[in-house]
Amino acid sequence: MGRSSKDKRDIYYRLAKEEGWRARSAFKLLQLDHEFHLFTDVDFNQLEGPNRVIVPFLACGDLSAFDSDRTYPLQLDAGKQYQYTPPTQPPIRPPYQQACHLRKNNLLSREDEAPPST
Repeated sequence: MGRSSKDKRDIYYRLAKEEGWRARSAFKLLQLDHEFHLFTDVDFNQLEGPNRVIVPFLACGDLSAFDSDRTYPLQLDAGKQYQYTPPTQPPIRPPYQQACHLRKNNLLSREDEAPPST
């Protein structure tokens, strides 16, 4: 969280810091949950306060892809196997297409390496 003087005047910034939350947006999630009961039936390992972490699903195509299937057990009927269903409309020309190409071809540079020559 930032440390500008504007942030220090923000009540939610101070509350988040006092209660050990990583960001002031935690209060918005709590407000939405209180109003709409979004997380009523969800068990987040029964943790409370700053120890309760809500991991969002990352956007399609993120290079460190978050697999939503690994966050909860699949509730399949006995004897059935999981069957992947592709998206109805995959992205036509996503903005991350070049990054995916570079990653597949092992052309992404690392901080300790020089950038690849073209």
